[in-house]
Parts: sequence; C-alpha cells; structure tokens
Amino acid sequence: MSDERPGRPSGRTLALLTLVGAMVSIQFGASLARGLFPAIGPEGTTALQLLLAAAILWVVWRPWRTRLAVGAARALGLYGASLGCMNLLFSMGFFPARPESVQRTFVLTKSSATR
Repeated sequence: MSDERPGRPSGRTLALLTLVGAMVSIQFGASLARGLFPAIGPEGTTALQLLLAAAILWVVWRPWRTRLAVGAARALGLYGASLGCMNLLFSMGFFPARPESVQRTFVLTKSSATR
C-alpha cells in the first residue's frame, strides 16, 4: 500500500517540479542581475538578490512558527554569510573594472612618484 495521499504529487513529481523551479529561478535572477550591474554594481545587485531570497524564504519557511537552537541558528547564520560572500565575489568577477577608477589610481600614482 502506498503512503501517498490522493491529489498530492508523488515524490518524483515533486522533485522534478522543485528542480525546474530552481532552474527557472536561477536563470531569471541572472538575467535580472545582468540588467542591474550597470546601475548599482555587483554589491547592490548581490544585496538585492539576498534580500529577495530572504523574503521568499521568510514566506515559505515561516520561521516564527518554530524555534531554532542557538547552535543551529549560529550555523545557519554562518552558512548564509558564506553564501552571500560567495555570491558577491562571483558577481564581482563578471563586473568589469570601472575605467575612471583605474585612471584616477594611475594619476595619483604618477603624481606621487614625481614628488
């Protein structure tokens, strides 16, 4: 006898839907981030991505209904911070250096070398 309830998707169907949803989410987020890079840079883009992800998790997971142990909350916070740093460094790798900042650095270096 199967433990599946009528009207609910099976385990395989749910897994497949979750994977497709994740792929769509990643592609949508990447295309949105690409348009935001020139306006707010990699730092702002990463911050917006993380805020949106936190809002979605807040609605789906509903953390106010359960309590986390102190150790679990600390581990979750460190994991989230490491993912945020990873996302920021990844985004910074795709963002080209701003020519005016490079030019300003060169001028400052050249003028300080002649003193």
